[in-house]
Order: sequence, then structure tokens, then C-alpha cells
Amino acid sequence: MFKRKVKKIALFFNGDRGISVYKKLINKYEITLILTNSKKIKEKFKKNIIFSKNINEERTHKLLKKKDIDLFVSAGFSNIFKKKLLVIPKYGIINLHAGPVPKYRGGSPLNWQLINNEKNIILSVLKMNKGIDTGPIIETKKFPIKKNYDIKKLHSIANKAFPSMVLKSIKKIELNKKFIFQPENKKNYWRQRNEQDGKIFFNKFSGYLIGRYIRALTIPYPGAWASLNGKKIIFYKAKLLKKKITGNYGSLKTIKGKICLKCRYINLQILKYKLIGKKIKKFDHQLI
Repeated sequence: MFKRKVKKIALFFNGDRGISVYKKLINKYEITLILTNSKKIKEKFKKNIIFSKNINEERTHKLLKKKDIDLFVSAGFSNIFKKKLLVIPKYGIINLHAGPVPKYRGGSPLNWQLINNEKNIILSVLKMNKGIDTGPIIETKKFPIKKNYDIKKLHSIANKAFPSMVLKSIKKIELNKKFIFQPENKKNYWRQRNEQDGKIFFNKFSGYLIGRYIRALTIPYPGAWASLNGKKIIFYKAKLLKKKITGNYGSLKTIKGKICLKCRYINLQILKYKLIGKKIKKFDHQLI
């Protein structure tokens, strides 16, 4: 069997996931350059780095083309790669996607898997093509979502798992292995979540769903939120509470020193929150 040889790699990333991949690859391959649109990453890696808000601009395209790179690795990069970039590296581009495909194509896959009450998260390494998360599957790995896992924990799991998955994927590319093509009849696209998506609708959401919202949107995300007297109250941590609470859904009360939230089907005890504006020592309020 003809064996390819990957020597030069370009890494595209904006955060911790890319840093963990970099640390795994640096002793085995030549990291020819790092491309980022994060000022923090630019300051951390001062050598062989390109800072670009738009990787598809002509200047960036020319710089990449000059480097004679074997493989691009996209490890948490927000730009969509256009066709002219796909053909630059000798063996293409691999993309780290923190969800199973085609079920969780698109943005914020870890957040959506937690909100949707999946029993496991599935991480994927894909061979990038011109679609969004439509490329062949090179490598996958599954991890259980335990009872109190929040989004920070899921990111930690992904950041630890992806570097080894990338190494295995590169080996498969070098051995010219066949990859798994995605079934298009089961595709589903999820959009990138934003701050407004954290709004809680108490008459629609159950306490179980609100609890998952809080875990899925906690720090480093903007948080799940509601309005209290026209001010935003953001919830970062909560737990299920079987205790009965009087009032309408969305009633927030301090009961025996505990902050309790009335919800459909099951209530919540609020463990960590932030109220924009004046502090309140004792709650007896209706949220909207």
C-alpha cells in the first residue's frame, strides 16, 4: 500500500482546543504556521502566526499558498473555508466538530447536545469539503453526559480528547484509509447560539429544560436569563428541587435561606446567579 507522509501542518484555532492540539502535534510534526482571529492567541504564539479576521481574503490566501503545507487542521475556528482554500494543502483539511454528524451539523453542538438531553456527547473529526460539516467522517469518540455536567465540563472533555483523535486521523490519512460518508437523509443543522437564545420562557419550559439551559449556557457563555422588574437576572448554576413553591411559574422566592424558582413539573434551587442592577437580599418576585 502506498503510504503518504504528512510533515508540514497549519493549525487554525481561536482558543483552548487548538492549544491542546498544538501541544500534541508539535513534537511529531512541523507546525508551519498558526492562523487565528484571536488577539489572545496572537500574543501567546508570536512565531509563525497569521492574524486574520477573514481567512478567505486574498492576502491570507497568498500567504497560505506559499508555504507548501501538507495538511490544515481546523480546531475551533469560526470562519467558513471557501473552495480556493480547500485545495491548498496536499492532503486537504480536517475539522474538529464537537458533535455527531449529520445529526448535529452547524453551530454550538456541545450546547445543543446538553439542551436536548442527549445521554452522550459524540466528537467527530471530519475531512472538510465545501459544505458545512458535510465531509466524510475520519474519527469519532463518545463520552457519557453525567447528571451534573455543565458546558465547561463538556468543553474540558472535548479539549482533552481531540488531540489524540487528530493524531489517529492523520495516521488514517497517511495510510490512505477510506472514510465514512454521511447519510444525507438524516441531516440536521443547528445554528450558533447567541445571548438572546438564553431567554427562559416559564410557561413553555419545564424545570428540567430550564436546568439544562442553565448548565448549557453557563460561564464561559452569557447564561440563561429572565427579567426581574425590568432588569436581567442571569442563572449560572441550579439544581432540581422537589419542594413545593407557591405562585405562578417563574416565581423566585427566598425560602429558609435558599433561592427557589417555581417551574413546570419540577422546581429549581438557584445556586449561582447575577442580577443586573440593585442587589436584593430576599426574593419574592415574579420573573418574566
